[in-house]
Amino acid sequence: MKRRFWVLLLLLFLGLLVNCEKTIPFPAELIGTWETDVPRYEDRFIEISNMQLIFGTGDALPDVLFVQKVKKNQKDTLIEWVFSCQNSEGDPIEIVLFYKTGTNGNQLTLKNNEHILWIKVQA
Repeated sequence: MKRRFWVLLLLLFLGLLVNCEKTIPFPAELIGTWETDVPRYEDRFIEISNMQLIFGTGDALPDVLFVQKVKKNQKDTLIEWVFSCQNSEGDPIEIVLFYKTGTNGNQLTLKNNEHILWIKVQA
């Protein structure tokens, strides 16, 4: 009976250990307000905090997403950040940002709009 208990306890522990994901610290280099000089988006912004992604949408109310999990994929000088979020209704949303450091400063692009460069204007 004792042996069965210890075997079950060990299996439970191993199951928990396998299901644990590595926690990635929130990317401090992304925290702040980002803007672009593309005329079509002159009234837009992206604001990133350790709890939220906020997308300024011109005259409308900003879209606020609540960060649940962050995943990092390094590709040479490009870092892909995958944010698992929830909107205000609780629906799951995944946002992928590409972050690149270089001679022109740090740049951010959205996966669905890689041609638009966002530059940090405020930390």
